[in-house]
Amino acid sequence: MQVQLLVTSQDVDNYKQIKSDLDQLRSIVEKSELWVYKRQGEDGMDGDGPSESENKNKGDSPASDKKKSETTSSYNYRVVKEILLRLSKLCVQEGSSGKKSRKQQQRLLRNMGAHSVVLELLQIPYEKGEDVRMQEIMKLAHEFLQNFCAGNQQNQIILHKHINLFLNPGILEAVTMQHIFMNNFQLCSEINERVVQHFVHCTETHGRHVQYLKFLQTIMVNSGEDILVFYNDRSSFQTLVQMMRSERDRMDENSPLMYHIHLVELLAVCTEGKNVYTEIKCNSLLPLDDIVRVVTHEDCIPEVKIAYINFLNHCYVDTEVEMKEIYTSNHMWKLFENFLVCNNTSDRKHADTVLECYVTETVMSIVTCFFSSPFSDQSTSLQKASVEACIKVLSDVAKSRAIAIPVDLDSQVNNLFVKSNNVVQKSILSWRLSAKNTFKRESSLTSSKDYRNIIERLQDIVSALEDRLRPLVQAELSVLVDVLHRPELLFPENTEARKKCESGGFISK
Repeated sequence: MQVQLLVTSQDVDNYKQIKSDLDQLRSIVEKSELWVYKRQGEDGMDGDGPSESENKNKGDSPASDKKKSETTSSYNYRVVKEILLRLSKLCVQEGSSGKKSRKQQQRLLRNMGAHSVVLELLQIPYEKGEDVRMQEIMKLAHEFLQNFCAGNQQNQIILHKHINLFLNPGILEAVTMQHIFMNNFQLCSEINERVVQHFVHCTETHGRHVQYLKFLQTIMVNSGEDILVFYNDRSSFQTLVQMMRSERDRMDENSPLMYHIHLVELLAVCTEGKNVYTEIKCNSLLPLDDIVRVVTHEDCIPEVKIAYINFLNHCYVDTEVEMKEIYTSNHMWKLFENFLVCNNTSDRKHADTVLECYVTETVMSIVTCFFSSPFSDQSTSLQKASVEACIKVLSDVAKSRAIAIPVDLDSQVNNLFVKSNNVVQKSILSWRLSAKNTFKRESSLTSSKDYRNIIERLQDIVSALEDRLRPLVQAELSVLVDVLHRPELLFPENTEARKKCESGGFISK
């Protein structure tokens, strides 16, 4: 027996309304054979219940026909719909940031057995191809169950006991199954293989519906190769480009484009964490060349970019073993260059929020992960020039858009490029002198030996400059820190300037 305290008057009102609704709904469900439409050949029945001509044959007047129709079939359809809407709204609270579960009301509905009555409602037989109103009721019943278990593990466990009711090819059932397992580690870890195979089989035999993949993505289970749809070859790649250009494919949740996006997201989930065998398998499904080709294409939409870059992050960068290709090739730098091309409008009323999410979250995540990887050290020589160019572009963009940069960071960036230019100029001068002297002294040597000597000499110059300039850079930074920390020490004691600095006047607006 469940006991729940009703603290507020609103809780009491909700209890009374729920009890009244469940009693009425239970009675209507038990008598479903009396009001649910059943096809009876060509005797005047249609999807809206008994026709007017059939009622007239029973000797009723037109006024009584209308009243009887309302009190039997149409009345029950309408009442069931209204009850489901009320129960569903009790489970969640709509807000600007989305739906938020109402645990107190979900618990009250659970203790009063609301889910049991709705599960009985789902088992009522009806003409699926003709009874449009019953189809709407079934949709509302599933929406109630989805809201009933949203963010509530106890309710998820209760519905999990009845998952056999949802193991059919229906799309509504797939969505409800997704909500039953969503964010519930215990249920996902204990899932029966039969359930997984059911949805894989549904994808193979009943169409590539996004809802099937969303369920598999929720429980983080890989799918079979025969339902994997990629656009790797030249002709199919053009198909992907056309779909990305099509507004209809972007808006339709059941389109092949959305199927492909969720498929890549599913693979990204499968490779999340350290799993070398899954990573190697997914590498063969979506090679690095294909990822770069899709993401850098001028018609690639942000939704596709997000899916592909997340997959790249989990499958190639954040890996258990080193993926040499990602560090020894120029692929990542092509992507970094493409990241800088991404732009968005400054008009907040027409801002592309998906693109903003891609730049501020997805791109930042892979950049951080790539440079934090222990395997990235070997590509230092390749990274140096690219990183400096990236820093320069970011600094210029920030200044052009009046984005505030911390003073110490701005100073370090400026010093970086001033010193970099000085080192390059001195290296060029030293290289010219060295090359000229070497040519005079060793004119008999072969050209290949000259080139080798030049390169070795250049490396020595760079190494010597690094050793000589490093302490100078550190000294400059140390002095700058001391000046900012105790600026009053720059002036003699008992002077006006020193007193002003001691009172905080050295740095002011």
